[in-house]
Amino acid sequence: MSLIDSQGQPLNSSQYAQIVGADSFRLTPATLAQRLSDGAWKPAKHLLMISSLIATALAKGNARIAISVPPRHGKSLLLSIYTPLWILDWNPAAKIMLTSYGAELAEEFSVMAREIARDKAHMLRFKLNRDKQQASQWRTTAGGSVYASGVGGSQTGRGADVLLVDDYIKNAKDASSQTIREDAWEWFTSTALTRIEPGGSCLVVATRWNLDDIIGRLKVRAAAQQNPDRPINEMAAQSFLDPSLQTDFDVGNWIFIELPALALENDPLNRKVGEPLWPERYDIPQLRSLKAILGAYFWASVFQQNPVPKASGGFTRDQLAVIDKCPSPASLRILRSWDLAASEDGGDYTVGTLIAEDDNFGLTYILDVIRVQYSSGQVETLVIDTANNDGHDVAIHMEQEPGSAGKTVIDSFAKKLKGFKFSGKRSTGPKHIRAQQFFAAAENGTVRLLRGKWNSIFLDECELFPSVDHDDQVDATSAGYNKLNEKRYKGVVWGRLTGTNPKSQLQAASPAQGTPEAKKLVQGSLVQGCVW
Repeated sequence: MSLIDSQGQPLNSSQYAQIVGADSFRLTPATLAQRLSDGAWKPAKHLLMISSLIATALAKGNARIAISVPPRHGKSLLLSIYTPLWILDWNPAAKIMLTSYGAELAEEFSVMAREIARDKAHMLRFKLNRDKQQASQWRTTAGGSVYASGVGGSQTGRGADVLLVDDYIKNAKDASSQTIREDAWEWFTSTALTRIEPGGSCLVVATRWNLDDIIGRLKVRAAAQQNPDRPINEMAAQSFLDPSLQTDFDVGNWIFIELPALALENDPLNRKVGEPLWPERYDIPQLRSLKAILGAYFWASVFQQNPVPKASGGFTRDQLAVIDKCPSPASLRILRSWDLAASEDGGDYTVGTLIAEDDNFGLTYILDVIRVQYSSGQVETLVIDTANNDGHDVAIHMEQEPGSAGKTVIDSFAKKLKGFKFSGKRSTGPKHIRAQQFFAAAENGTVRLLRGKWNSIFLDECELFPSVDHDDQVDATSAGYNKLNEKRYKGVVWGRLTGTNPKSQLQAASPAQGTPEAKKLVQGSLVQGCVW
């Protein structure tokens, strides 16, 4: 049954009742959500489509569905809270396994569903078992249950009629870890899927972060099964995936649905190209603002559900405008960012990038780049001499190398540069993640390059990054950019401010205040900042 009328508008509860009677609200998870929330749950078109797909597939059994959705688009409320209630309303003896990237989050979803079941007991056709109502597991009097756990958790000894997987990756840092992706895949294939009872179903709804995630691997293997004459390793290579992945896993008949924030051709919802997925919540200006902040790499992955390889993040040298003159230093915040190496006979370079921010106009200036292969003694002399030449008004920042030796180096320079505004900080996370904030600014047209002999080598490295032999200029520059902007961007909020009230729609934190980008966003938006 269609969930929209002839004008493409969602049917309301009275229209449903006219069609199928008083129990019309039980048709799908969406119709149940609208009734149980007293109308607070809003029937967006993409959620209605997901709901109809879930209802149809679960009724048939043996469902295998993977749906890719942007963050903050209502998937968790529908899948992890109202879908378990809908399943138990139709089958009070059903065993449901509810999973997410962390046990705490999965248990929060479980508690929300349980509390609704208590509050709306008079409307539901199952009763809670008073003796088993834990956050990690609650049961019905008919023997049904909801069991909540995180990715990697133990499901040994438990079976599932329905396995629900809601976001298996927490954030960009985890998505970039090959170890975390491998662990998630091993858990999914060897633990989670093996818990499904005969005739049972698996629903995966997630935001894509990486080409080589669970949905990505499922798609490669599904394509290989449909084209048995082509080796999976060949397909994996063509999809930029690791060709050494295990090939003996039978994925079955999966249905893949991709719902980008802005519609592409052949859209599952028949949207026009460029039409937003949830315009009432994220209209085109908001999405454009997010794209400007995130840059091409994360926009393609997180919002368009089309992850790209790290080396094709979208940066081109023409994104950095080369200028012959910059504003007066009095109007700028200036910093020299160092990435050190002791490599007199070859190897990595020591790089010092002079970078400045014009807060009045929201522009960044790359003023100078020093790039040398020096011994440790020569590097020390270079840093001190450069500090004196730059002057005391120019701050100095260094990347601290791991281990006690890195701390010793920072402590030594702090003493030798006494009187200067010096800071040292250990970097965290993969390099290409740390660099994305700088590249996003370049893509957005807010970075200027002061003309100099160093321009060509600098641009070559940026354009080839991260598939380049030496990435020290990118490291130093992105570290400097992140340092200058650390008060503007307080970090990224990809998660949820969860609570016990499902009507909150699991809102995210508000954007950072005082920035041009933030002023374009609203309370409940995705981004608070972008320090990757």
